[in-house]
Amino acid sequence: MTNSGSDAGDARIQVVEGGDGKFLTHFWDESTGTEAVMFYWPEGTGSNPLEERVWEAQWPMTLDEIKDLIEDWSFHPKRGLTDLNRRTVPTAAMNSAFVSSRSWNLLVEADKLHLPNEQELLRIIDLIDRGQIPGSKNPALGNRRDLRARWKELRAVQIYIEARVSGQDSKPARKIQEELELENVTAARNLIERARQHEYLSRSTANDKIEILPAAFRDADEICELRKLALLRESKS
Repeated sequence: MTNSGSDAGDARIQVVEGGDGKFLTHFWDESTGTEAVMFYWPEGTGSNPLEERVWEAQWPMTLDEIKDLIEDWSFHPKRGLTDLNRRTVPTAAMNSAFVSSRSWNLLVEADKLHLPNEQELLRIIDLIDRGQIPGSKNPALGNRRDLRARWKELRAVQIYIEARVSGQDSKPARKIQEELELENVTAARNLIERARQHEYLSRSTANDKIEILPAAFRDADEICELRKLALLRESKS
């Protein structure tokens, strides 16, 4: 997905996604011939840019050239860099455009679900079954089968977002199947469909329309509370 412009209103800035969770913000100022890019790798450095490059060019890069630049710094027609070029680059606005981009926010929101891993979940279920911690009062998580099923749906939502945004994968079911060790891709698709039915994930297929819905955070918070109870119980034993 490419996000033209920014929430700050500067139409000269666009946020561009590459593969493997890489991003860059691109800036072009026609009046001065100033072109600049800032590179990001959210998995490693969060919202802080890894590198900034600025030059004076005869014409702006095409979108395909910009995407290629994320993977490989290649030659582009340039003139000598001047102080005017340096002063023209809106570094703060470029960084703001990335931070406010929908793709970045989706990755942050997926991480905020803070789900326990599968081993922790099984431990939670075991402690509930033995009466050592209370079960959830949320009807959706009221028994071991529902608790595990909803946890799996929420994990599928996380993997879905990561695959669609970081991996630029338009068909993330295979990734979900692999990470959750499901029997086939159909099972992964069914899992995402149940997540949508339970209002965890919006139904849109476009990256800028994907949304993690409030019910996902509600149920994820409930599961996290169970994890806290389990950790507290085990610390006393």
